[in-house]
Parts: sequence; structure tokens; C-alpha cells
Amino acid sequence: MAYPIKHGFIAITPEISGPYTFNVEEYDSHTPSFNNIDHYCESLFRVLFDENSWIKYIVLRNKKLSRKQYREFLVAFVHAWEFVIEAFLTTIPNNFEDAVANSLSVELHNIVPKTIIHCDNEKQMQPIKLKNGDLDSFGNIINVYNEDCDPYFDGFHLTSSFVREIYSSKKLQEKLKVNTHFKTPTDTKGIIGASCHTEEDLFMAQEIGVDYCFLSPLKSIDKDYPNLSWSRFSKMVSSVKMPVYALGGLKFDDLETSRKYGAAGIAGISMYTDYYSD
Repeated sequence: MAYPIKHGFIAITPEISGPYTFNVEEYDSHTPSFNNIDHYCESLFRVLFDENSWIKYIVLRNKKLSRKQYREFLVAFVHAWEFVIEAFLTTIPNNFEDAVANSLSVELHNIVPKTIIHCDNEKQMQPIKLKNGDLDSFGNIINVYNEDCDPYFDGFHLTSSFVREIYSSKKLQEKLKVNTHFKTPTDTKGIIGASCHTEEDLFMAQEIGVDYCFLSPLKSIDKDYPNLSWSRFSKMVSSVKMPVYALGGLKFDDLETSRKYGAAGIAGISMYTDYYSD
């Protein structure tokens, strides 16, 4: 059976509560709940399989955590996500992972979505860490779980307020550039995303060099900004050249509509966490 994989999705984590550790031996004993990192990862993967879809990025949001707690969360999440993918792939038809790899035109070990960390102030703008280690039998990178190891990630996702702060500061613009470039012969650049709500936000995000942004809200119930109509969304998106993802109360079925109005795709929290309860 062939799997036509749908792309254009980004997942944003909900406020996942601790403890922020990952233990392979305890994995099967956890009560299924979005309050556990491992079961969030498993549920997310099941949703993607059921929707024949794949995500480009995972934005780790948990805004209420201290810097130390967020670091622990990041380390635990990355290890849980890689383990869950390996474990879950053994329970589904092999041609699903092959279809994902083929749809991305990459090898199997490169299908893992990029990990983007939440960033709303200068202290959180830590240098991006490169992944390292040997490949296992699945082709995935081996990283022995260690609570004291340096967390690795692929980029920053900036809040709209921090975008405005960076736009107004040459110092922060330089720091953003330095901390998102790997020191390699090719000067590889990390990923920079941003949350936007207004035309001004979009303009400033583009000026500081972000690679993608969220524009919201579209269909949110709880919101600090009024919902945008699709026509208004389209007009705002047309003013910038970077990929813009629609956000706010959307579901998988909204993908084609979003693209019709100029979006690169859709991002969300509840579209994954509430998938089986709708």
C-alpha cells in the first residue's frame, strides 16, 4: 500500500508538565497523558500516521519553565522523541517511513523533524548545538541519555515581542546571527522562526532574517488578538517573501484552504493534542 504523505505542518508542544526525564525502562509504565513527554511524542506520531502526514518542525514551547527546567525539558524531549520514533516504527508498515523519506527526498535517518526552541529574551538565545554521535540500526543518531549533557536543537522560535526588541537592537541582531551559525567550513545556519500577529510584526521578522513565521490567530477561542479572516490573512502574507504558517484553532482539513490564501501550511497545538477527542 502506498502512502501519499501530506506536508505543510508544524507541531507546537502544549505545556507539558514534569518530571523532565526520560527512562526507557519506565516508558511502558507511564499512564497515557499529554503531561508526559514520552506519551506526547507517541500520540503525536500516531496522529501523523493516521493522517498520512509529516511535520517539518517541532516548536518546544513550555513558556512557564525556568531556564534550568527548560534545559531539562529539552534534553528529555529530544531523547524521548527519537526513542518513540524508533519504537513506533516497528509497529507500523515499513512503507510508511519509506514514503515519508521518499516524499522528503532524504535517507531514512533524516526524516526526524527539526527541533526548535522557544525564545523570548536574550538569556534564552544560547548558541545552537550540533547533533553528534554514531548511527544506530535505524540510521538515527545515538545520544546516550545524560541529564548533564548539552542539549541540542536546530533553531529558535522568537515571540513577537522579542522580534520587536531584536529589530530595535543592533547588538541583539548580531547575537542572533552569531548564535544561529555553526562554526563549520560551510557556515551552516540554524533555523529562525517567529510569531507574528500584525503587518508590522511580519515586516520586522523579515528584516531580522527569520526563515519562517506563524501568523495568528485564525480560529482561536482564547486569544489576545482578534481572529483574522482568510482574506485578511492573504493580504498580510502577500507583503512578505518568507514562508508564513497559519495558526490558531486550525485542523488538518484546513491545510488546503490555508494554501489557497498564501500560507506555506498550518501550525498548531490542539490539532494534535485534541485529535482523538474531536
